[in-house]
Amino acid sequence: MNEYLNRINNESQAIFKESLKEEEQFTNAHRMSACIFEFAQLLTETNEKKMLITTSEHLEAASMNLALGFYRQAFASLKLALEVGLGAVYFSVYKMEDYEWQNGIADVQWQKVIDKETGILSKRFATAFYPEMENAVKKYHESTTALYSQLSAYVHGNTGKWDWEFNGIFLRYNATLAKTYFELSASVTETILFVLFSRYIRSFSEDRSDLIPAEIYQIPTIHSVLTGEE
Repeated sequence: MNEYLNRINNESQAIFKESLKEEEQFTNAHRMSACIFEFAQLLTETNEKKMLITTSEHLEAASMNLALGFYRQAFASLKLALEVGLGAVYFSVYKMEDYEWQNGIADVQWQKVIDKETGILSKRFATAFYPEMENAVKKYHESTTALYSQLSAYVHGNTGKWDWEFNGIFLRYNATLAKTYFELSASVTETILFVLFSRYIRSFSEDRSDLIPAEIYQIPTIHSVLTGEE
């Protein structure tokens, strides 16, 4: 067993060295995760803050799993980050379900979070919190539904997503999966930050708004709505 574990460790460390070549990509992923953490500090509701901090932790864990060659675990952590991050906003709107979740009575239900009529990417949500985002919310509903399906495919092992042609358990660097991970990670963080901005920005004081990470304003959809520029 020691020999086996040492081999896995050596393979993982070799992948880690290869992964370090993607330093810029890791830096970008970390910065966007930090944006979610920083946004959480602006909230006064304890549970929402905790859930967003947990979201940031899942994102950091995802990148670490990727760096060490645990690709499926990396995608699983990304998926969980999306669920918890959007779940935090959902619970901010539906407080009774929030309390049920805190008491262990109910879980985050993705279909409710993403519901086209009553979820946090619905016309109803936009109308309540940021009417000018209505068209953007519709687009994000479509893209987030597709994003969740993509992540699920990598997590649950759909045949087309993985290379099954090897014998035994070996770890090896996979540039294709790394590239896909960074693309999906960017989409996950952008989606969460867009929803956070739409949900909270108009409830913030001017002083608190000034503390929002600048990267959020650079999200194309948010920039377009705020400036009127396409």
